[in-house]
Amino acid sequence: MTKSKLIQLLRTFTNEEFRSFGKFVRSPFFYKDKAVIKLYDSLKTFYPDFNDDELTKQILFSNMYPKRKYSDSQMKYLMSQLFFMSKRYLIYENFGKEQISQNRRLLYELRLRKLGNIFLSTGKALEKSISDYPIRNEAYFNQMYLLQREINAFYSYSDRLSLKRDAEKLMRYQINGFLIAILRSYYIFLSDQGEYDINFNFEFMNIADIIEKNNNLIEPSVLIFYNIFMLRYKNDHTYYDNLLELKNKYINMLDSEIKEYIYESMDNYCVQKIAEGNLSFYDTLFSLSNDEIINGVRFNGPLLSDIFFMNKVEVAAKVKEFEWASDFIENYRNSLNNEDSNEIINFCFAIVDFEKKNYKTSLNLLDKINLHHPLLRFRIRNYTLLNYYELDFHEQAYLMLDAYRHMLEKDTKIEKSRKDRYNAFLSLYQKLLEIKTGNKKIDRDYFKNEIGSKAVFMKEWLLEKVNEL
Repeated sequence: MTKSKLIQLLRTFTNEEFRSFGKFVRSPFFYKDKAVIKLYDSLKTFYPDFNDDELTKQILFSNMYPKRKYSDSQMKYLMSQLFFMSKRYLIYENFGKEQISQNRRLLYELRLRKLGNIFLSTGKALEKSISDYPIRNEAYFNQMYLLQREINAFYSYSDRLSLKRDAEKLMRYQINGFLIAILRSYYIFLSDQGEYDINFNFEFMNIADIIEKNNNLIEPSVLIFYNIFMLRYKNDHTYYDNLLELKNKYINMLDSEIKEYIYESMDNYCVQKIAEGNLSFYDTLFSLSNDEIINGVRFNGPLLSDIFFMNKVEVAAKVKEFEWASDFIENYRNSLNNEDSNEIINFCFAIVDFEKKNYKTSLNLLDKINLHHPLLRFRIRNYTLLNYYELDFHEQAYLMLDAYRHMLEKDTKIEKSRKDRYNAFLSLYQKLLEIKTGNKKIDRDYFKNEIGSKAVFMKEWLLEKVNEL
């Protein structure tokens, strides 16, 4: 009973939703079976956990029908009906929040009933409400396209001249909405392709030609997504500069979703440049972090992802902004939605202490963290190896290298590209350790070129240590 679909769904209802659902069930407009109302009332005493031992079909049936013999078929029927009603309630509630969709459907009904004056006044009011969007994003174009299509359907019977005049509007809305959707899809695809070793074969549309040949129809939001995509696709700084200019020009008009895409794209570009060996982009990354906080991007919600949180601290530590990093940890630590948030915090302070050259303190903090933590298991080992090197804990380093390689070999879930980068780090780290301990001699310039030519984690640290040899 407690594992039924009905109970699983009702557990998600807030107090207000559960009370409102009761009114919904009782409404004769939606349903007229009093037995279902009785089932709701019987379940009400078990809300919100629905974990009581007395929550059985037999006891519920007895509460509803004290003088009847239990009927499993009838009980299953009533539960299925209440489950059906709970889904209808969610649809009703969701639709109630969509004022624009409601009014567009109203226009459809008014058009069918040939109520022209009411149709036009309702359409004008709806167009104004949609136009209140802060910037013309994908949602704006989609809503305006659907509205204009309804208006054109009205004019097709009553005013052919107005239909011709509004044809360009319809095309403008459709083109801009389509371009944003396809550019965003391509951007997400490229991001996933690199992260998860996805390799779909597809013919890339020449979006640049479409934009250039229809420049009079293209909106700023399309140009933003175009440069977001091209920055990822071409890895060309020209698109970074374009995006930066568009961001600065329209930042106060952009919705939170577009802002997040902009900063994510610029962050990823900087990370790519750092991976290529251009360490000056750490300063750019840190500047973007400050900018994000100032503009409330990705910091305006109640929660932050663990990876996002750690990356911000690591970048600040890399550029020696230790006070900023510590303030960030303290100011936003309660925004971590994780039972293991203390381990995330310990790891972040371990990074800060490592960059401060407090290697023993960093190592002690890392020792407090579960070595098998799903988000930290590789990062912990990386920084532990770095601390071992700096502290001349050579024996521990060799033991960690061996255990690390075995872990990577057995891990079948990690993406191949990431596994290759980890293995490259371990191989180069071992060479560096062997040179330091006198077990190997190698040409320093050759070694630097080898590090620079590979996709490898901790590249900047490896290069720094080679220069110290």
